[in-house]
Amino acid sequence: MNGFIYIWHHSDNLSPWELPRVQEIDSGKWIYYGRNEFYINCHIQDIPENGADVSHLSAIHEAGMFAGSDLRSARLSKWASLGLHAWDAKWQAMTEEGQHHIAVMSLKHSFKLFNKMNIVKVDITARQIGPGYVQLYLVSSFGVMMALQCVTPVSPFVQKVIHRFYGPDNLLFAKFVVWGETIMFERDIMVWNSKQYIDNPCLVKEDKQIKSFRNWYKQFYSETSPGYSNFNTGLDW
Repeated sequence: MNGFIYIWHHSDNLSPWELPRVQEIDSGKWIYYGRNEFYINCHIQDIPENGADVSHLSAIHEAGMFAGSDLRSARLSKWASLGLHAWDAKWQAMTEEGQHHIAVMSLKHSFKLFNKMNIVKVDITARQIGPGYVQLYLVSSFGVMMALQCVTPVSPFVQKVIHRFYGPDNLLFAKFVVWGETIMFERDIMVWNSKQYIDNPCLVKEDKQIKSFRNWYKQFYSETSPGYSNFNTGLDW
């Protein structure tokens, strides 16, 4: 099952945005390599906010993927010293007319073998389109891939997140990318599942992009948007 359907719902009945098409996928030039699916106990805004929280990359994702997804043991694992991930990221909202619902995270990633030798470098561009859809491009010397992320609210503070992976045929490292992304995302889930959402957090200078993100994300709420306080039973939320 590699297909999916987008359903638009707006509390004020506004018209939907036009989703940027991925020509390589639409034309069949790229093939489907797999997916992962998670249920996460958090506020829906916490998931895309990770893109602006660049400081979390070193804290959560520095230890090599071979150390596993459990943050309580990853840094202490005997596999942690095999390699470390280095990250350099920037988040910004689009300002062009008709593009205000899009934000872009630019990320440079490298994997250092024994923390000395860069053996893999990846340029990543993540296009956040609205509150719950991301097109993630990965460009490396091994090839090009794309991951599509969809976040669907299931109930108050429960989100279903699916990643679907695409790339050229016979891409030898594709399954490794799917596995590695799953490991890294599971580390984020450990944080999200224990995170408390705060409307107006105290932010240090290094977290200024989080404030920019929250100002940008406000556009997805309106006076008629149902909130948690409106929840009664069934699908009233």
